[in-house]
This record gives sequence, structure tokens and C-alpha cells, in this order.
Amino acid sequence: MACLLAMLVVCNINVNVSLAATFPEIPALKELDQSDEKVVVIVTATGEVEEAVAAVSQALPQSEVRKMFKRTLNGFSIELMESEVELLKALNEIERVDEIVEYSANLDSSVPFVGGDHVRGMVDPKGSN
Repeated sequence: MACLLAMLVVCNINVNVSLAATFPEIPALKELDQSDEKVVVIVTATGEVEEAVAAVSQALPQSEVRKMFKRTLNGFSIELMESEVELLKALNEIERVDEIVEYSANLDSSVPFVGGDHVRGMVDPKGSN
């Protein structure tokens, strides 16, 4: 009996490893191109956020600061033209500029990947065994 249990565990691990090897990779972030479309970016400041916002507002008057962050990130989000992103990166008060990227879950492939099909029948409608 113990041999059968060990065999099942080994087979289950092998199945999970083989599924992990075939899971699609996260797509690479696209490079910011130099077009005239508006883009929203997250900016990390080198010093005080207010000083960085003032410098950006002076250098890029057409841009619009959306939200300032002080606890989770020392920076702010800003909406500006894509052609101005390189100017923003060149400012001394700016440490980093990251484009906002949206991701969505695809449950058709993620539920089987994490083994959701196997545990679905293990609980009753109330959520207990």
C-alpha cells in the first residue's frame, strides 16, 4: 500500500512539473515608441516626490500628474505624450520610468495548470470536505 501511495505521489509531481514546463511565459513589455499618443507611466523619484513633480511640471508643462505615491513607492503616475517619455527619463529628479501594462487572467488555461480540476470535487457546496 505504501509503495502504491509513493508511486502516485511521484506520478503527480511529474505531471505537475511537465505542465509547468509547458506554461506560456509572460509576454515581454513593449518598448516605448516615439509616437504622438498619450501614455500613462509610473515614475520613481530620486529624492522628494514634490520636488520631482515640480521639475517635471516645469520641463513638460503639457503633462498631467495623476497621483503621487509616498508609502508604497517614492514617485507618481503621470499622463504625457509618448514622445516626451525620453525627456522625462533624462531629468535628474527621475530615477525610473515604467509604462503601465494591463494583464488579465485566462481561467481556461490557469485552472488546469494549478490543478483546480482535481480539487473541484473534493468539497461539498458549503465548502467543507
